[in-house]
Amino acid sequence: MKRINLISIALLIFISTLVSQVKITGYVFDAETNKPLPGANVYIENTTFGSATNENGYFEIKNLPAGRYTIVSSFVGYERQRKMIKVAEGEVINLTFYLKPTVLPSQTVVITALIATERESPVVFSNLEKQKIKDFYTTQDVPILLNELPSVLSYSWSGNGIGYNYLNIRGFDQRRISVLVNGIPQNDPEDHGVYWLDMPDLLASTGNIQVQRGAGSAFYGPPAIGGSVNIITSNFSIDPKISLFAGYGSYNTKKYSIAINSGLIQNKYLLYSRLSYIATDGYREKSWAKFPAYFFSAIRYDENMTTQINLYGGPFEDHLVYRGIPKDWVKDKSKRKANLNYMDVTTRDDEVENFSQPHYEILHEWRLNENLILNNTLFYIRGIGYWDMDASWADTVYFRLSKPYAERYGFKIPTSNPGNALARYFIDLNQYGWLPRLTLKHGKGELTLGGEFRIHRGFHWAKIVWAQNLPEGLPSDYRFYEYKGAKDIATVYLHEFIRVKDNLRLMGSLQFAYNRYRVYGEKEFFDYNLGKWVSNTFSVPYYFLNPKIGISYDLTEKLNIFASISLTNREPSRRDLYDASDGYWYPWGKKPNFEIRDGNFDFTKPLVKPERLVDLEVGTGYFAENYKLTANFYYMDFRNELIKNGQLNIFGDPIVGNAERTRHAGVELTAEIKINGLEISGNTTISRNRIIKHGEYAWKNPYTGEEYTTPQRIDLAGKRIAGFPDHLGSIRVTYRNSGFMISVLGKYVGDFYTDNFNLESRKVDAYKVFDVTMGYRFGNFEVKVQINNIFNELYAASGVGDEFYPGAERNYFVSFAFEF
Repeated sequence: MKRINLISIALLIFISTLVSQVKITGYVFDAETNKPLPGANVYIENTTFGSATNENGYFEIKNLPAGRYTIVSSFVGYERQRKMIKVAEGEVINLTFYLKPTVLPSQTVVITALIATERESPVVFSNLEKQKIKDFYTTQDVPILLNELPSVLSYSWSGNGIGYNYLNIRGFDQRRISVLVNGIPQNDPEDHGVYWLDMPDLLASTGNIQVQRGAGSAFYGPPAIGGSVNIITSNFSIDPKISLFAGYGSYNTKKYSIAINSGLIQNKYLLYSRLSYIATDGYREKSWAKFPAYFFSAIRYDENMTTQINLYGGPFEDHLVYRGIPKDWVKDKSKRKANLNYMDVTTRDDEVENFSQPHYEILHEWRLNENLILNNTLFYIRGIGYWDMDASWADTVYFRLSKPYAERYGFKIPTSNPGNALARYFIDLNQYGWLPRLTLKHGKGELTLGGEFRIHRGFHWAKIVWAQNLPEGLPSDYRFYEYKGAKDIATVYLHEFIRVKDNLRLMGSLQFAYNRYRVYGEKEFFDYNLGKWVSNTFSVPYYFLNPKIGISYDLTEKLNIFASISLTNREPSRRDLYDASDGYWYPWGKKPNFEIRDGNFDFTKPLVKPERLVDLEVGTGYFAENYKLTANFYYMDFRNELIKNGQLNIFGDPIVGNAERTRHAGVELTAEIKINGLEISGNTTISRNRIIKHGEYAWKNPYTGEEYTTPQRIDLAGKRIAGFPDHLGSIRVTYRNSGFMISVLGKYVGDFYTDNFNLESRKVDAYKVFDVTMGYRFGNFEVKVQINNIFNELYAASGVGDEFYPGAERNYFVSFAFEF
């Protein structure tokens, strides 16, 4: 009897144990094709529990005790995916993993070590993944494609998204956004601008774009103020493949391309090449552009090393379009397409630009052991070309043809100003860089030590291509200005990420940045104020320490909260110190922006100051299987923010100056829902961007019209900052079914001012635009139709001062793609 009782007790314990244990089941699919991945690994992190998927992608993990777990799914050639769960006794959990192809596991480590991760990094970010890029990219540049992301605003000088395009994040223009391609800085070292047309058709070879919002979100390039854009190229396919593309649309826009993938050779090598051509007449008058493009890439995969070489770029040609139109032309179909030059007349046929900027990259990763990884990136960027611009407004002083120059260079003194002149502005830029990074995995954390070492040298000059009334004896190669600009950059940073607990993570980083500008080799010019020949030579160094700390905490397996605070210092651009290309028109041209002592510039004391920003970010997110909700609050307190003053230089670029104190605060909300082939995503930003303490000097009161004999300070405290809309929002609804896809995108932009006086005549009115994309894929063939601005809204997308940049009316693009 005792024996029977013991057996009964043991049986009850065994049954109780089975009931209390947990079972996890689910499927693993390819995120792009939705096909199951047989043989994929699914396991519980930091344990020996795990399983492999069967031919249907199905897996089971049995006999687990109740508790919190991190479930990991991995497969060769795909990114790992993690899911955090909490299970009770006897519960059965069903999970579905969609893994993204990456070709080789180590390739993405080479270039994505500092990419933020959902529910891990205390960073505000959005991703535009490969499938979305493939669905919605045709010919438009990166800023236009990113326009649907939270707090993003973009516009195009030509109106139709090809050519000179501009990106704003939280209202901050792209001079104050750090843009990286494969971790390599793309902001021009001298003027901080980003010239997307130097990288034509880059999106055709892009696998992922991550936009991080807020300060201190990038360690390379100029310190990020508004945020950073990390573009990761992904070109390779494990299988051999040839891809063809052809498309045609409004404004005689056309695109042709061919891409060839070698597939994996000897389990070690991969080769990729793409040639493409994009051309358009442009929406605005004389805004045509021609963009031949290339991208070549090779990768070698060894047991402990990965080496990748990239070469991309394209020599382009376009007609200049750099000025806006008067506000009252925006709604006028007969006038809004006008392309005006500096004289407010239609640009000449010979105002064209030719430029080429090839990018050379070597990306190398060496896995020293399972806990230590060394990355090195070497790059060289060469930009060379010119633009020809109408200069019929210029006189002998601007062209340096007046009496002092005639006597020095041996040509006759002109009796009148040059007529109908065309000037050529030439630049030759060389940039070399090395980006080392050492990553150490230790205990529950990961420590990264990295650096950035760059050398930039620029050569700038201009000459007269043609003009009437040129003085006799003037050399054909006479340059009316010439100078060299340089920048040396050395940055080191330390980044620590610690998983204190499964649900608690801490992040800290510290960056030391050294930047030095130089202007030298300036051709002497005659200063009429001083009555002597002068040449400006100076060197200005900057030293900054930029810290950032953050925390991420999971309240539940689905609900996460995070916070971060950072201090960011950022140098002004070299153009802010001295716009030498516009500095020879004495006595009216731009002078060096330095203090004057004893009649001379004191180049140790620049008048323009570095920006200083304290940025607080607090956010939360709810992450479920089929939907995601996030909310973020930001508070950005500035000292000496560089803001637009409503004026442009002769090349159409905004002129900026320091504001003593400014503040930006806002709330960003996002939502994503996926239900049976239906995808809905949307976001909205509500912000307040105000001047706290600042004034601008004016010869005329902008409110009363009163004219002053000497400039008077106009107090701007409480005014909205130029270029910053207080409201932004977008929504995209997409439906997919058996190869068919239709997607509608709506974008709303609230009104914003084009200068800091907040005049109604200098305000971009609020607008909303809707686009639709339809596609059908059968087998290896795909056809796609894209219609932009379907309701034919007449709007200005942006503006500076009295100039407004119109967006294109309703337009379309039809494309065909084939793979074999």
